[in-house]
Amino acid sequence: MQCLFKSYTLFKILIKYILANALLAFGLIVSAQPQSNSEIDKFSSLSFGMDYMGDYNVNGRVNTQASQPNLTSMASYFHKSGFDISFMYTNIWNSDETYTQATQETDLSLGYSAEITNWLNGMASYSHFIYSDNSNSFRSNYKHLVSASLFSEVNWWLADVTVGYYSGRSNELFSSFETGVLFEFDDFLKKDNSLSIEPMVMINMGDIGYYDAQAYTDYRFAYGFAKSFPQLTAGEFLSIIDNPQTYREKNISDRLQNQPDKIDKLRELSDDTVLWNMFEEKSTFNLNNIGFTIPIYYYWSDFMINIGFSAFKPINQPSYVEEEWSSYANFGLTYFMSW
Repeated sequence: MQCLFKSYTLFKILIKYILANALLAFGLIVSAQPQSNSEIDKFSSLSFGMDYMGDYNVNGRVNTQASQPNLTSMASYFHKSGFDISFMYTNIWNSDETYTQATQETDLSLGYSAEITNWLNGMASYSHFIYSDNSNSFRSNYKHLVSASLFSEVNWWLADVTVGYYSGRSNELFSSFETGVLFEFDDFLKKDNSLSIEPMVMINMGDIGYYDAQAYTDYRFAYGFAKSFPQLTAGEFLSIIDNPQTYREKNISDRLQNQPDKIDKLRELSDDTVLWNMFEEKSTFNLNNIGFTIPIYYYWSDFMINIGFSAFKPINQPSYVEEEWSSYANFGLTYFMSW
């Protein structure tokens, strides 16, 4: 999920930037009333935070098999030169092969951000992902992420564009664009505290090769049969499992009858889904979802509370993927210190 930022003070710039790393989002920050870095004393910072999300989101995509709530713990260091390093540990529920048990993910991110003009900032980053052995989360096919972003804020208008590349068992080039408005309330509830609300709309583009990897993970047991009978549908395969006729059919039926979770996965597909279509290479770069998010940030002393709501609609998906809206909420707390 991408988080967008405001920056009336450098403190707010840094704390939102750190939160963005905790959520594995990549964005850039400038001031609505432009202030160059020479006008604000630069400083280094260290932060700690936790964030809970109602589902696991990768560029606007969520797992179609199960909802995957997750809790992220984060520690981040930002140097006044613009370099940063972040460490994140995430527990993801319903993310093993059966979608009933939790798995864990550890992320290490390195980045650099710089002011390009007084209204435009840029950032480049690299992230490495490590997963527990039983992980089947939506992003577990990726081990590396390289990305670059530009962010602009002019008065009340925000815009952010990001280009990135995932690599690992599956590779994916993607780009995203977000734009929205900024509402800020100073001295909210108490003097020197502030509240900001930043409703955004977004589009995400990329290929859909990740569905190949997801199909191999979720339906590997059907691969051999689907390859031999490329017109076989999910409904026909279920009938074979229930009423096997040949030796090969009896063999796979006996094996799957002892693994009801795999049969349940088949039943979740539409009966007319052609199984082999799920394993064919899909690498067309295209618009793949649209969405909106409403993040809210409240600052007091050295703390920040964030809450938000996000919703996405898939577009240009394979025939067996339902193009329905998905949504989730998130909330978190970050503590920030500087020197």
